[in-house]
Amino acid sequence: PSVFAGVLFLTLLASKGRYFKARRVPPWHSATIGVEGNASYTAFGFTNLLRHVLANVLGSVRERERIYPEREHGEQQLAHTIRYETRVTEPVQAFVYRPAAAAIFATVRFVKHLQSGRLEAYVGYMLIVLLITLVLIASFW
Repeated sequence: PSVFAGVLFLTLLASKGRYFKARRVPPWHSATIGVEGNASYTAFGFTNLLRHVLANVLGSVRERERIYPEREHGEQQLAHTIRYETRVTEPVQAFVYRPAAAAIFATVRFVKHLQSGRLEAYVGYMLIVLLITLVLIASFW
């Protein structure tokens, strides 16, 4: 804490109080002042930058493929079309929901094997679960 306070004091001393003064500047308008219409940034322009910056976190994969038309030998081939594909992995779905769903489905499959249709087996399972729950509560209480 004392180091933090010292750094804060030195920062305020070096800035001569400018740190807390509000700067009056014209509002930001599409990267430069006076740019409007087709030259201005679009929503894709902003998200594309974020997509590149967060590419490692989101696990995005970009693929570009040039599709050439069939030509005779000796003729110069130019790409007729270019196919561009971007796939983004959603981290919450990939690392939280899918593993949780897999664990739940595995538990459901296990419980399905336990059910045999006999009432005394169900009562026995409930008794075992009740005893385990009581032991866990008593050990953590």
